[in-house]
Amino acid sequence: RTTALSLQGAKFIGSFILPGGSTNYVFAHDDEVVLVVWNDNDNLTEDVYLGEQSRVVTIDLWGRQRRAPIDPTTKRQQLQVTSITQIIRGCSKAVAEWRLAAQFQSPRLPSATGQHPNAVIGRNTFSQGVSGKATINVPPEWEIEPSSWEFPLGPGEKLNLPMVLTIPANT
Repeated sequence: RTTALSLQGAKFIGSFILPGGSTNYVFAHDDEVVLVVWNDNDNLTEDVYLGEQSRVVTIDLWGRQRRAPIDPTTKRQQLQVTSITQIIRGCSKAVAEWRLAAQFQSPRLPSATGQHPNAVIGRNTFSQGVSGKATINVPPEWEIEPSSWEFPLGPGEKLNLPMVLTIPANT
């Protein structure tokens, strides 16, 4: 019943890649996104920004609600994810669409050493311009050029940040 009420009238729009690898499904209402999440590990914290801090709440399957705790330094929500499904409500639709739009042009690396061109692509899903800095972290023995970019994007503008990843032969 709790799940049915939360998802009533919502449209499935995709899944996020979460830092802890939790399984999730993202559903959109007109102005809100609902995240359904779980993980086979029974006590995992997913540290992820989902939008305005005061709006994001977690709901268990029995309907109990609580505000998602916030990391005071990063301002990200800290979701305590278990094997029991949770519903996360109040997520920003623009933030969710940004997360779904941003990706690597080639999502899989070839199983080979050497140079591999790629790019981070996406689009500004907000109704106003944004600017930011994107940084790619790779294992210390790999090289990436450039490893970070500063970018401004107008509303709806596409993002294309080219890079070359070099994987040495001894890895």
